[in-house]
Amino acid sequence: MFKKAIVVCTTAIVVLLCTACSKDAEDACEHMNELCGTQEGFTKADCSKSKDDYDKLSDADKEKSDKMVECIMDANTCEAAVGCALK
Repeated sequence: MFKKAIVVCTTAIVVLLCTACSKDAEDACEHMNELCGTQEGFTKADCSKSKDDYDKLSDADKEKSDKMVECIMDANTCEAAVGCALK
């Protein structure tokens, strides 16, 4: 059951990550792709489009995104990375 929840949530989370700014966020998106790439049903995201989407976010959403990126970069498993995005 948890694996199915990860697959459903992970695709949305990776899309959300792609709205994050800077090289750090792009790295976090790629890190999520690496950690979750072997999960059944997971689709890797294109992490190269982050800056334009980030610029459209409110300051509060930018702050949340920055915190999520930091947490994901520290994650060692797909489950931990997903947990960061769900905070």
